[in-house]
Order: sequence, then structure tokens, then C-alpha cells
Amino acid sequence: MPKRSLYPQTSRHPYVKKAPLKERTLQVVGPYSYHQQESWPYVSGRQQSPIDIKETQVQNAQQQLLPLQLAYQDLVTKVYDTGMSLQAESYGTALLNGRPFTLKQFHFHGQSEHTLDGQVFPLEAHFVHENINGTLGVVAVFMTIGQENAGFQEVLNNYHTFQKNAATHIQCLLPQNLSYYHYMGSLTTPPLTENVEWYLLKEPVTISLEQLHTFKKLYPDNHRKRQPLNQRPVLFYQG
Repeated sequence: MPKRSLYPQTSRHPYVKKAPLKERTLQVVGPYSYHQQESWPYVSGRQQSPIDIKETQVQNAQQQLLPLQLAYQDLVTKVYDTGMSLQAESYGTALLNGRPFTLKQFHFHGQSEHTLDGQVFPLEAHFVHENINGTLGVVAVFMTIGQENAGFQEVLNNYHTFQKNAATHIQCLLPQNLSYYHYMGSLTTPPLTENVEWYLLKEPVTISLEQLHTFKKLYPDNHRKRQPLNQRPVLFYQG
């Protein structure tokens, strides 16, 4: 009997056809407020993100999933303020569960949107990818207080300059260990489109308290509230 795919066979959601990823982020999200999330429109409803990951409910999927392979270049085309977060456009590729994706951009949310057994992290980075079929895959990285992060500092220094290659330490935004939780969810900004593949790295990276305060001056709170799991499986791969 053939192995059943983890992912839907529909290759492209109608929303994906409307505009390139960077245009969707700017045009669709801009008018909405994190303080009025109840009024955000969405096209679906039972596979929403973010979620709280409960370790007792996680399924070990060592035989079902594959290791992440992230090949991000230390080259950023621009860093800018979208009105909802600080965002960087960059180059890179990734193998997400064995399938090729292209890195489109990365941005930040504070406090963290996802939680681990209810634990909230100061920040969460989202590396947003798209494959040839229009499927979106997001690699999420928790950020905790500790040593200063060179990559994050470059984002903070240059978001207002539109300077090409404004960040050259992207690897500092990724942990060494790429063990991850995986589930099917949605975008966390309007229109909250579903069929998004989420890969949440278990190991956090550090930022300094001063860096957190600098971000919070720009965005005191830009996280979406946690959503019901609705019996979706959450898988874990030990890297």
C-alpha cells in the first residue's frame, strides 16, 4: 500500500495567485490591528496558527519526517518596516521534509506567537518559503534573552535604510540543532490562509535584553493570539 502523503494534493491555494509574497504582506496585512484581531477576516477556520504545542500530545515522527536542510545566503536585498513587523528579503533555499522551497523573506513577532507547553518566548522569527507549486512553508525560531545576536542587530540597525546586503549574519538567527515540531496551519496575518506547513525549531537562539527593548519600541505587541488545535496532529523530528 503506498505511503500516504502528509500534505494536501492541491498545489496552489487561490489566494497565492493574487500577488507575490512580499506584496501580499504589505497590501493585505497593513490595514489590520493586533488590538482588534477579532475583526480580522479569514478564508478558512479550523487549521489556524499559531498554537500552543503540548509535549504530551506530540507524536514522534522520526520515521515519517526528514531532517531540515537550510541553505540561506548571507545576502539581504533589503530590510524594512512593513507596518506590522521588521522584514528582510533574502536569498536561500531549503529542503522541508525532502521537498525544495525558496526563502522569500523573514520577519519577527513579539511576544512569540507559538508557545511550548504554555511557555511564551520574547520573540519569534519566521522564515517564509514558497515552493514551485505555491505551497508556503514557515520555519519558526524562538528567541530568548541572553547574548546579543549579530544578525538581529543588523536588522535593527538597517530597517529604515533599504540598504542592500544590510544583514550579513543570517546564520546567527538559526540554532545549531534543527530538531523541529511540524503541523499544518495558516498564515498568522490576514487573510490567515490555511495549508501552510509549519516547522518550529525546538532550540531557541538568543538576543540581548537591549535588542528586545529596541524592537518593542517599534512593536510593543505584534503577535496573533493562540488558536485551537482542533485535533490536528503535531509531529516531532529529532535532528
